[in-house]
Amino acid sequence: MKVLFLNHTQPVCGVYQFGKRVYELAKNSKHVDYVYRELESSEEYARYLSEEKPDIVLYNWYPVTMGWLSEDMVVRNRELKHFFLFHDGHVRQNFDKYIFSGAEGKDVNLPKEKTVILPRPLFEYNEAYPSNDVITIGSFGFGGWQKGFTDLVDLVNSNFDKAIINIQMPFAYFGDRYGIETKKIAQECRKRNTNSDISLNIDHTFLSNDDTLKFLAKNDINVFLYQSSNQGLSSVIDYALSVKRPIAISNDSMFKHIYKPEIDVNNFSILEIKNKGIFDIEEFYSKWTPSKFSEAMDNIYVSK
Repeated sequence: MKVLFLNHTQPVCGVYQFGKRVYELAKNSKHVDYVYRELESSEEYARYLSEEKPDIVLYNWYPVTMGWLSEDMVVRNRELKHFFLFHDGHVRQNFDKYIFSGAEGKDVNLPKEKTVILPRPLFEYNEAYPSNDVITIGSFGFGGWQKGFTDLVDLVNSNFDKAIINIQMPFAYFGDRYGIETKKIAQECRKRNTNSDISLNIDHTFLSNDDTLKFLAKNDINVFLYQSSNQGLSSVIDYALSVKRPIAISNDSMFKHIYKPEIDVNNFSILEIKNKGIFDIEEFYSKWTPSKFSEAMDNIYVSK
């Protein structure tokens, strides 16, 4: 069986990175022949369909990143099966299968027989875990006021006499390409860091997956305080889970797939969550292994 996996062309984007990660985990299948293509026009789309002659097309589609791909283009190629990677509430209606990862998409109006739920696509991490003399608190993600980076700085300043805060905050290609808003957020974070014994390190470099994992692994705890009310799930959690460090979160809908009161900063302090270690999130390590994700991807085509 041949699957044409379509992604857009801009890597500094969460949608792109999620799609690429899904492909990297799926591509070694012994049952499915994946052909991965990045594209940005209807002409390329038609050419790849003609050249590759797939049985199934798997779309890493999102309106901002692949707005040129109209629903009519999909409908007119009904001799093929069309599968859709779900990101949030933006959903096309004429696909044969809708692929969710880590949650059921209960709020999405889709036929149950067309939906598939996969594990989250985590990484294998086997590198070092540095030892810190001063508690080191990390966070990362593309800049956005709804990400709660300023709230993190406030929380650390109000709860610690001495600490290190590491924030990796790159510019999102589609949302803030030149970093105008992200730089404002960083400046506001620095303004709120009023304790001279709390070191705040903010970097805007877009890191590779390996370097992102190393960044997260060097922190004693990674904290994510979104206030978004988005129907999708946050991919930052995939990276944070992969390094097996403690995680603290807000009670935001983008964290519903891992939410537990025990890791909610509204219920316990960052230090209390950190001191409990990874006990409260251990179940996800066995539930969402890379091998289980790959196996579940293969099963999609068996039951298509």
